[in-house]
Amino acid sequence: MKAQIQQVFIYVMAIIVIGFLVVVGGRMIFDVLDDRCSVEEGSFISSLQREISGAEQYGTKHTVKIGAPCEHTMLCFIRADAVNQGDNSLVTEYPDGSNANSDIEEKHWANVQIMETNVEDSIPYNIYLMEAGPLGKLLPITFDSRITTSLNSQPTRDAVCFTRTNGVFTFRLEGQGRNGILVNPIAS
Repeated sequence: MKAQIQQVFIYVMAIIVIGFLVVVGGRMIFDVLDDRCSVEEGSFISSLQREISGAEQYGTKHTVKIGAPCEHTMLCFIRADAVNQGDNSLVTEYPDGSNANSDIEEKHWANVQIMETNVEDSIPYNIYLMEAGPLGKLLPITFDSRITTSLNSQPTRDAVCFTRTNGVFTFRLEGQGRNGILVNPIAS
């Protein structure tokens, strides 16, 4: 009888130790994945800022291809003066060239609403990364006063968003001198 109690005790302790190791190991794996995402986001932000700075000079035109960090599926730019003026309704152009894309708006609706609220409240961000889904993460990146999404000769476009394709965001930057840096989709 005493031997049976000892054997049960050993099994119970083994289960507790194995369970503890699984929990601690799982936690460590998730922490490493979170750190990886933070590093990818930091690298993305540095690359983006370097690309924007490289497009300052008037007449500069280049296509930008930047790897999308982690689960981010959309990159949006908002006209700097729209943020400064606190515009209360953004005209956003989506990757297909339309002003309303139901698939995109459905996946990113909550984040687009937060972005618009930030603009209305003149919160100083005009470049955002988004994850898909109603609970997708919205990452405000920075405010860059040089960013514009339309010129006087074009119809007003307050924001332009780009979806990740094959793990990369692709768009065009055009230096406009004193008028800033124009962000455009790639012409098909």
